[in-house]
Amino acid sequence: MRNELEQDAELAKLRYAPSTSLTPRAPALDEESAHVGTTSPTPSSRGGSTWEHREFYAAVKLRQRRDPAEESEERERQIALHDFKNIAPSLDQRIQDVRDAQLKEVENFLGRLEISEATARKRRADAERLQRKELWDSIDRTIQMEEAAARKVAEERAAIRRAEEDRIQKIQEEQQRKEREALEAKKRADDAEAERKAQIVEAEKRRKEEEKQKADKAAMEEKQRQERAAAEEEAGKTNGLAPKSGRQELQRYWQELQVLKTEIMPMVRPKKGNSSMVNPEWKKVWSTTRRSFTPKIGQVTNSMSEINRIASLIHASLAPTPSHPEKLYIALISSMAKAFLLQAETEVTAKPSTAFPLARLILKLVELGHSTLPGIFMCRLLGRSGGWALGTTIPRHEGQSDDDYRKTIGYLSDENSSQYTDRVVGMITLYFAILQTPIQLPSSTSSFTQPQPSTSLSASIPPIFQFHRTWTWFARVASNTLLLGNRAAAQLIYAVVEVAGDKALAVYGKQMVKWRRTLGRRCMDEGPLGESVGGKDGKAARTRLGLLLQKWEKDGAIGGEGRDVAA
Repeated sequence: MRNELEQDAELAKLRYAPSTSLTPRAPALDEESAHVGTTSPTPSSRGGSTWEHREFYAAVKLRQRRDPAEESEERERQIALHDFKNIAPSLDQRIQDVRDAQLKEVENFLGRLEISEATARKRRADAERLQRKELWDSIDRTIQMEEAAARKVAEERAAIRRAEEDRIQKIQEEQQRKEREALEAKKRADDAEAERKAQIVEAEKRRKEEEKQKADKAAMEEKQRQERAAAEEEAGKTNGLAPKSGRQELQRYWQELQVLKTEIMPMVRPKKGNSSMVNPEWKKVWSTTRRSFTPKIGQVTNSMSEINRIASLIHASLAPTPSHPEKLYIALISSMAKAFLLQAETEVTAKPSTAFPLARLILKLVELGHSTLPGIFMCRLLGRSGGWALGTTIPRHEGQSDDDYRKTIGYLSDENSSQYTDRVVGMITLYFAILQTPIQLPSSTSSFTQPQPSTSLSASIPPIFQFHRTWTWFARVASNTLLLGNRAAAQLIYAVVEVAGDKALAVYGKQMVKWRRTLGRRCMDEGPLGESVGGKDGKAARTRLGLLLQKWEKDGAIGGEGRDVAA
C-alpha cells in the first residue's frame, strides 16, 4: 500500500511538472535563428533539396511566435503547478498518516507476532516440560521397577539366608541341648554325690553340735541351778528377802561384769588395739546383730502386739538355727542390755512413762527363754550407775584416783553430777518398771534351746527381776546414811516411788506405810534430819520428794500413765 501511494505521488509530479521540450526558449531560438540567418546552408552542406530548406526556415519563423494552444497549455500547467504546490503539504500529511498507520499496523503486527511467538514458546516449554516429566516419570517407574526387582531378589536371598541360618541354629541348639543335658546329668550326678557327702558331713556335724549343745545345756543348767541356789540362799526361800549384805551381792555382780569385759567381749571386739582374742566370724555376727538392737528397741510402743512383734524379731536374731556359741550368745545379750540402758538414759529420763513398754519388752524376752538377760542386765546397770540399783555404795580403794573412782561408779568422761544423776534416774526407773510389771509364763516349752524357760516363777525369773527387790531397795537406802545423804538420793527415791510405790504399798502394806512416814518426816525437816536425805545440795529434790510422799499418803495412790498396756 505504501508503494502504491508513492507511485501516485510520482505520477502527480510528472503530470504537473513543466515540459522542457515544448516550452519555447526565446534566447536559444534567437541564437539559433541568428546562427541560421548568418549561415546559409548550401545544398551541398545540407545534402537535401531546396524544399526542405524552405520548410525548415518556415518552421523557424513559426517558432518565433507563440502558439495560442501552447499558451493555453502553459497556463494550465502553471495552474496545475500552483495547485500542486498548494496540495503538496496535505499530500505529505496523508503520506505521513499513511506511514504512521502502516507503522502502527506493523507494530501491532509485531506485537501480535511477539504474543504469538511467546504463546508458541510457552506451548513449546509446556510440551518440553511435559515431555521431561513423562521422561522422568518413566525413569522413576523404571527405577522403582528395578528397585522392586532388587528388593524381591534381596528378600528371596534373605529368606534363603534366614532359612539356612535357622537350619544352622537349630543344629547348634540341638547340639547345645545335648551338651547341656549331658552337663546337667553330670551335674546332677555330682550334686547327688556332693549332697550325699554333705549329708554325711552334716549328720556328723549335727551330731557333734547336738552333743555340744547337750553339754552346753547341761553346763548352763548346772550354772543356773547354782546361781539360783546361791540367790535363793541369799534371798531366803521362805520370806523372799534379799541378801543381808548389799556389798556381797555387789561383789558377785561386779565379778561377773569383769568376766564380761575381760573374757567375753574381747572375743568379738578388740580391746585397746589388742585383737588376739577376737574371733572374726563371731565379730561379724556380733556387729551385725548388735546394730539391729537399737532401732528395734527404739520402735517399741505401749502396745502388747507391737511388743510381741519386736520381741519376736530380737528373739530370732538371738536364737537362730543352729544356735550361737555360748560366749557369742552372752556377748549379744550384753550388747542388748546396754542398748536398753542407753535407751533409758535418753528417753526414760525425758519421759518416765516410756519405761513401762521397755520393761515389758525385756520381760517378754525373758519369757521367750533368755533367762541370762536379768543377771547380765544388772551387771551392765551397775557398771553404768554404780551401786544405786542394789541400794549400796561402791567403796573407794586406797590410792584410787578421783578419775578412776568416778569411772568405777559410772561417771562418763567430762560429766557433771547433775548429768550423772539424770542418767542414773532413767536407768533406775527402767529397772523398777521391770520389777513392778507382772510376767506371764509361757503355756508351752519354747523352741529356743539356749536356755529353756522353766515352769515356775522363781526358776524362770531370777530374784534380781522379782518384785521383792523393791522392798529390799527401800530398806537398804533408808538404812544407809551414806547413800541416803548423797545429793542424788532424793531424785532416785522420787523416781522409784513414782514407778513402783503403789504396788509396794499393796504388797507390803503397813511396812510400806511406816517407811513412807519416816522418810516423809525427814524430807520436810529443815534441820540436820532433813539434810540426811540428799545432803545440803539436795534441798529442792528433797522438798519435791516430801510433797510426793504427803500427796501419796493423802490420796492413797500415786497413779501415773504408762502402766496400762493396749492390746
